[in-house]
Formats: sequence, structure tokens, C-alpha cells
Amino acid sequence: MKKTSLLLGALLCATLVGCGNNSSTSTSSQEREKLIVGLECNYAPFNWTENERTDSNYEISGTVTYAEGYDVQIAKMIADELDMELVKKKLEWDALIPSVQEYTIDLIIAGMSPTETRKVDIDFTSPYYSSEHVLLVESSSTYANVTSVSELSGARIAGQIGTLYDDIAHAIPGVIVGGDKPTVPELITELQNGIIDGTVLELPVAQGLVTANSNLKMIRFEEGKGFTQLVDEDTNEIRAIEDTDRDVAIGLAKGREELRDSINTILESISDETRAQMMQRAVEKQAA
Repeated sequence: MKKTSLLLGALLCATLVGCGNNSSTSTSSQEREKLIVGLECNYAPFNWTENERTDSNYEISGTVTYAEGYDVQIAKMIADELDMELVKKKLEWDALIPSVQEYTIDLIIAGMSPTETRKVDIDFTSPYYSSEHVLLVESSSTYANVTSVSELSGARIAGQIGTLYDDIAHAIPGVIVGGDKPTVPELITELQNGIIDGTVLELPVAQGLVTANSNLKMIRFEEGKGFTQLVDEDTNEIRAIEDTDRDVAIGLAKGREELRDSINTILESISDETRAQMMQRAVEKQAA
């Protein structure tokens, strides 16, 4: 397998951001081996920042901090199979797509959903995780025991700006829209300060937050009673949620089919069971 990876890495070198054009120096030789991955480092358990080095996290480029989480471990598996040096670059959510378009990073591995709108700007691999949409509220909230989204009329529900969950929150019938923030930690601060009544999140993100905060409660709705619609990014109209809306995939620049196909081959080798185990470890580690 490693021999295959070495050959694959050599073939992909010409398409990678870290590849230099001058092969006469050792520095450029090292550059050619780098796989630069962009992520927020602020979206646990997919990715977060740690201050101390461990045997499983990775130094964030240009900082003295480290990236950890499910996305980090997926990135490591990909870099290992490509025989490339993994480089982590911390970026704001809104900077991820422009950065991959400008070739300052090779990949976005940041819990990003491959929406139709995003597919206009960048390419995506096959999904590396499929999630579930849940509601997070305070345990003492008026809405702590709701069993259907129809009971949320009048509630102040917010989501992370620029994400699918913001669109879902805005599509809940009768809710008071407002309080949207660019990061999940900011949303949790608003929730705990009573500024909003709830926020829509991915299941593993909510699980980690509930484990770490006893005053929070995650609500999973039964089929037919949960989130069934969202605001379409293209038309700004309400549309039904599809199975693909629950997927997260790796983003990369258009025209890099060889890299995309190689990553898809690697992802195919990671079983659903292994992915579930990796996510569970990330949830547990985040809360530790």
C-alpha cells in the first residue's frame, strides 16, 4: 500500500499547492511534499484548537497551537496515503472557499456540506461523514421538552452564519430569526446568556457540547417531526431537506480531478464503522 501511495504522491505533486517549481533546492523538494488543509479549528468535534502538543494533534501553521478533531484525523489518513506532509492552516469559515480557489490551501476539511451553491465555486469529494440535524437548548428552557419543530413557534432560534444550519433555523415555521453568529462558540454563549432559545447543529457537535456543559440539552426529533425544510441558498425560497444535505465532504479547487479521485479512493477504504468510531473518539476527547 505504501508503494502505491508513494507513486500516487509523485503523480499528484504537480497539482498540489505545496509543490514548488524549482527542483534545484532542498527547500522546494520539501515543499512539494506538503498537503495544505484549511479548517476553522473552532467546530468541535470536527475540529478544534488545543494549546498543548499531544500524540494525535497537529501544529497549526504559523502558530504555537494545535489542531485536533475528526477532520484532523481524516486529513492525516489522506496525507499518509498520499505520502505527503500534512500542514494545517486555520481560517475563518468565510475564508475557506476563497483560499482553495486562490490555491493557498489544497483542501477544505472542515465539516462543510457540499451544497449546490458551493458546487458552483469549488469541487467536492464523496462524503466523509453523514450527520443528523438536532436542536440544542438550555436544560431549563421552556423548549426543553418539545417533541416537534411545530412547538418552536415564537422561539428565538439561530444558526452559524453561512452554513446549512443557519438556513434550517430560518426555515422553521413561526420562529423569531436573529442572533446568528459566525462561530458555534459564539452561539453557545448567546444560548447560555438567554439571548436565543436554541440553535440548530449537527448531532456530533451537539453531543460534544452537552457532554461538556450539563446545563445544555440536545433534542432529536422523530421522523416527520423534525427539520424537514430549509431556505434554499440559490432562490432564498423554502425547500425540502434532502439526504445529501446531511453530508459533509472535502472541498478543493475545480480542475483538480486527479487529486479528487485519489482522495475518493482513500475515503472508500474507510468503513462506516471506522468513521463512527473516529467521531466517537473525537466527541470523547473534546469533552475530556
